[in-house]
Amino acid sequence: MIGAKAIPVLVEYLADVSHGLYSRVSAANGLEKIANPHPEARNECLGILVDQLERISENDRTLNGFLISRLDRHPKAGGNAGYSEGFRGQISSQATASATPRL
Repeated sequence: MIGAKAIPVLVEYLADVSHGLYSRVSAANGLEKIANPHPEARNECLGILVDQLERISENDRTLNGFLISRLDRHPKAGGNAGYSEGFRGQISSQATASATPRL
């Protein structure tokens, strides 16, 4: 089982854009895996996911989707159940803007 001692390494890995998308998703999964059985580390781990998601415009859209799905499993992560809804709206806006042909 992965424990709280791994948090700093996972944070650094998740934030480093030189790592591949799915490697970073694995780091986010690791943080969630720590949060579940370790209530003393739960808020820290979920806060890290929220912090990474707040870089929504810098993140890959797929990474944002994975972060939202992790946070949706923990409705109180953002202080209220609708926290990730705002991020979903931003992702939707980005997708629409990137799909709109430029003339």
